[in-house]
Amino acid sequence: MDAGPAISDIAARLAVDDEAIEQAYALLAPIVLGYLRRVVSPGDAEDVLQRTFLDVWRCRDQYDANRPLAGWVMGIAKHRAADQLRARRPEPVADLPQDPALIADDDLAERFTRSQQVRDALAMISPEQRQVLVLVYFDDLSLPQVAEWVGAPLGTVKARAARGLRALAAALEGVPR
Repeated sequence: MDAGPAISDIAARLAVDDEAIEQAYALLAPIVLGYLRRVVSPGDAEDVLQRTFLDVWRCRDQYDANRPLAGWVMGIAKHRAADQLRARRPEPVADLPQDPALIADDDLAERFTRSQQVRDALAMISPEQRQVLVLVYFDDLSLPQVAEWVGAPLGTVKARAARGLRALAAALEGVPR
């Protein structure tokens, strides 16, 4: 079974081979789209994805093939998503009911507090471990995808994930609840 060209091969050919952009799109678009669906409205995600890869094609001569291609593409996607969010007009919000049960939702407050504790604990672990955990648990990437994304061997990524989870658990134990 042919797995297709490796991302490093695509990266090396990006500036000189028009087929490389098609291969980069085929390989990276699902990952980028998954990220964009969490950042911009679902209706805008496909448009931002297309603008991202248009920028990749336009700026391909600026890409440094010694850097991870996936990271470069994701950086462009983040900028295009930010542009989309800035351009969005605020939608009018209907008057919300003044139900005290909605205002004093203890479960919502507890989840917000816990999410802040997780963010604080993530800030306490190494940047490499944090990067792997964020890509796996928040961006829904598999460990092989993360390895390709960060340009590290799969074993290294697995070790960072395991150590990161242990460090995160230890950091969470030290966070007041």
